[in-house]
Amino acid sequence: MPLPKTEKQQKVTSRHLGRILIVCEGRETEFNYFNGFKQILNSFRKSNADDMIVLDVKSVGNKTTANQIVERAEKEKASATLDYLEIWCVFDKDNDTQNSPGDYNEIIDTRAKSKGLRVAYSNPAFELWYLLHFCYHHVELQYDSCCEKELTRYLKEEYKKSDPKLFDKVKEKQSTAIDNAKRLMGKWKGRTDFANHNPSTTVHELVTMLNDYLKKLENAV
Repeated sequence: MPLPKTEKQQKVTSRHLGRILIVCEGRETEFNYFNGFKQILNSFRKSNADDMIVLDVKSVGNKTTANQIVERAEKEKASATLDYLEIWCVFDKDNDTQNSPGDYNEIIDTRAKSKGLRVAYSNPAFELWYLLHFCYHHVELQYDSCCEKELTRYLKEEYKKSDPKLFDKVKEKQSTAIDNAKRLMGKWKGRTDFANHNPSTTVHELVTMLNDYLKKLENAV
């Protein structure tokens, strides 16, 4: 459920003006993917700043914990001169060494919400979101081989985390990924032991939100 907006955020939304912040792990996979959305949003820029949405995508660094990502998002929020319409933390479960089950569960269930942040998590890795563009997958995945062989087969080329074109390569299948993610998350409905939800992802919630803003801009043109 979306968090309540401040008076300033409501005013900004009504004018189709504002900023969205995504703080993510890594400098390649997630960062490149959401930069694809940033490029589309930039295409709507006009001389009048009231007709644009600014998407800030910031990477904390490789092998970053969920806790470090939330801390960075908190700092960005505190130092912002203008309220963000949305602030999202994007991270993976990866393994217990990087994100302990307790920390992972607490951040998703209570900490992020208490700070006015939203979370797009993937268990075990972001590649699950890519895989859902091609098929529904509900069987547990191993982190060290997560989806990469399957993605190579579906893409008909070697899957590379650093590929800046992956957003474009899977974009036409985005609605399929959203439907598959919704179906998958139904499997875990009512449970809060997020670290045990393998596979799971809420990236579709962030993607849906971005698409909603894109529609607003398209209608304003």
